[in-house]
Amino acid sequence: MDATELAAALAGADDADVVRLVGDWMDRAAGDEALDLSVEPALESRRHVNALVAAAAAQVARDRSLPTPEWTLERTRMSETFWHPGPAVLFANALVHAPGEFAIRGVFIEADSLRCV
Repeated sequence: MDATELAAALAGADDADVVRLVGDWMDRAAGDEALDLSVEPALESRRHVNALVAAAAAQVARDRSLPTPEWTLERTRMSETFWHPGPAVLFANALVHAPGEFAIRGVFIEADSLRCV
């Protein structure tokens, strides 16, 4: 398993499905012994999708005490503007509760929303 799987899923997804797809990938990646975060996925035309893929990979690396993959730190993996998939009234909450790896890339999703139950 690597981040190309997440990038492929997000490439065809609309914003309504993004949080579920990212959360699912992170949950599976957390326990995958064969996880290879060194594989850099191709860039997508939507910058926030590139940022989401990088944020998810970097957060999984952090959670598993692995080194941050170099490709996740590239400028092309940062959102050009703040991006939040929910209603504007929930943005402030996401701003406060987004995981650090997401926030530094300009994508604001509450940490609880990324957890699979």
